[in-house]
Amino acid sequence: LPRKPTGPPPATPTSPTPPPFQSSPSSPPSSSSSSVRHNRGVHASFSSRIPAALLSQAQDAVTKSGMECTWIHTAQTEGWFVVWSADARRAKFIIVFFTVEYRERFTEALWMEALLIYELYHTGTNVYFFNN
Repeated sequence: LPRKPTGPPPATPTSPTPPPFQSSPSSPPSSSSSSVRHNRGVHASFSSRIPAALLSQAQDAVTKSGMECTWIHTAQTEGWFVVWSADARRAKFIIVFFTVEYRERFTEALWMEALLIYELYHTGTNVYFFNN
């Protein structure tokens, strides 16, 4: 496992710099792996301390758009990342809720999610950042 971060991830070959934050979807190169993605799946990364109302509003918007929300907040018990990463790999879209709670409490779990999101961005997953 990566060591627990104490601040923003360093820009080194072993810890890639995430894509720039943007309000529109990313446009990574096409990849054949996108064919295994769920064409209606929307997954997310967020702090466990995110306001419940914000998650609820996002889930409502995803559902109203005809997409399927694949994120469910669960405790980080043994095996949580296997489940989270499988859903992320199948999703067509990932939303990173880059909230105050996320920035102030950037945990090892969020670091693991960020590394996978960076990888998925480069293999064709559309990544959106919610930055409040």
